[in-house]
Amino acid sequence: MTVEEYNEADEFIMCKGCHRRSRKSQWESHFYVCPVCGKYKNITAQYRFSLIFDKDSFKLMNRGITSDDPLSFPGYKEKLKDAKEKTHLNETAVAAVGKISGVTSVAVVLDSRFFMGSMSQAAGERITRAIEYAEKHKLPLIIFSASGGARMQEGMFSLWQMAKTADAVEEFSRKGG
Repeated sequence: MTVEEYNEADEFIMCKGCHRRSRKSQWESHFYVCPVCGKYKNITAQYRFSLIFDKDSFKLMNRGITSDDPLSFPGYKEKLKDAKEKTHLNETAVAAVGKISGVTSVAVVLDSRFFMGSMSQAAGERITRAIEYAEKHKLPLIIFSASGGARMQEGMFSLWQMAKTADAVEEFSRKGG
């Protein structure tokens, strides 16, 4: 057993599972799993990419595809604006291409900080394009799904994305992906 050096500037994080406080450095060294009880903490898409991709090897894809308000749902534009400001994301689905142990791969992360990872029209399009890119270039594909379901503010537009992405995954798999 080793004794860790005390750092006065080290922040503490409260676990939502066991309600115990642990130093931020402990959470980081455990990849944001509670060092006391083992409960997972949500991590950002960017952090997840830094964990799986080789250092400085990944590029984000399809960043220009963003949510709008197809149904003019009351308050949705303001909620989108707030989510973008709080998370520094413009959509829940974040896709990247990079190297994992030297192998070029495609990864998609549904970042639950943005509308609880819910599927929007833009998220479905980003996921589908990432799958199609992996299929076209015969690359491995990893999807980290943490979705809150279909985004209700987009109605049928968001529900359709679930079928669309499921079809894209099936096609990718059928072609050997």
